[in-house]
Amino acid sequence: MDTIGIKVKSQTAACIKVLRKHTELAVSQIKARIENGDFVYKCDYVDTDGIQKAVSLYNALCEIGIEAQIFEQGEASDVVLLGNLLNSHKEIDEEIQKEIDAELGESEWNS
Repeated sequence: MDTIGIKVKSQTAACIKVLRKHTELAVSQIKARIENGDFVYKCDYVDTDGIQKAVSLYNALCEIGIEAQIFEQGEASDVVLLGNLLNSHKEIDEEIQKEIDAELGESEWNS
């Protein structure tokens, strides 16, 4: 499945503190992932809550001056594209809800 992830280049105490707050990783796992150039956070491309968490983590890292990079489906991306993706998810959810409501409304009249 396609993923969204975040990588960071430095492992300052402030960076580790932010990552501990936003992830369930242990300090040793965070350090190892940074050293190995692995994702410090990753979620599925279709996981709306995970994407929101990625945006929040990215913004928190940037606020403390940490160089963070977002990856979307294996390619470097940016927070604006994640915002667009979240908007798309929201629009799809709203459209599905409208269709469900319409079908339920028709079912009530046919019963």
